[in-house]
Order: sequence, then C-alpha cells, then structure tokens
Amino acid sequence: MLSPDEVSRVHEFASKVDPALKAKFEKLHDEWYRAAAESPEISMSSSVGSRSSLPQFAAIVEMGKAVLPLVVEQMLVPDRFFSLSLYEALCDEKPSDEAWCQKRALQYVKSWLAATAE
Repeated sequence: MLSPDEVSRVHEFASKVDPALKAKFEKLHDEWYRAAAESPEISMSSSVGSRSSLPQFAAIVEMGKAVLPLVVEQMLVPDRFFSLSLYEALCDEKPSDEAWCQKRALQYVKSWLAATAE
C-alpha cells in the first residue's frame, strides 16, 4: 500500500511533464489499453507481455524516460496496472519475481520513488 504522501509525490512528478508530451502519452496510452481490450488474443492472455506487441506500446517506449512519471502515475490506477510493462521497457527492468501484477506495479512505484529521492 502506498501512503498519501507517496501518491502525492507521484502526482507531483507527473504534473511537471511537458503538457504536449503528456497529451500525446495519454492519447497513446488510452489507445493501447483499448487495442488490448479489443484483441481477443491479448485480452484473454494471462501474459502481461502480450500487450507489448501493440504499436502503441512501441510508440510510448519511443517517447523515452521523459514519460516515466506518467507511466508510474498510471500504475496507481487499479485497472491500469498493465502499465508496468511500459515501466519495465523504459527502465530496462527485468520482470520481478512477483507474479501478481498489481503487487508488482506497487513495487515498481515504490522503487521509482526511492530512486527519485536520491
């Protein structure tokens, strides 16, 4: 569980992202989630990585680490935890041993916050 202060810090970092970049990210992110939901192969897959085959995923990753605060913010939204695959791609992070995606997303948020405090 994240503390209110941790959640606030994530939102603070996300609010500092360039508005044009944020708008582009949000559009692509929404399209990515919609495309995954509309694909029977992906929506029925238990693999988080299956969503990385979509073109919107690649487009978001191409935006680079500047969108990382936005990715982390998305991981706070209960039904957006699949954003953890974006986090893994942007940070060259090997997937955690934690199989439960929501818990893995929470671990990444905490890890990212700790790294920003250094």
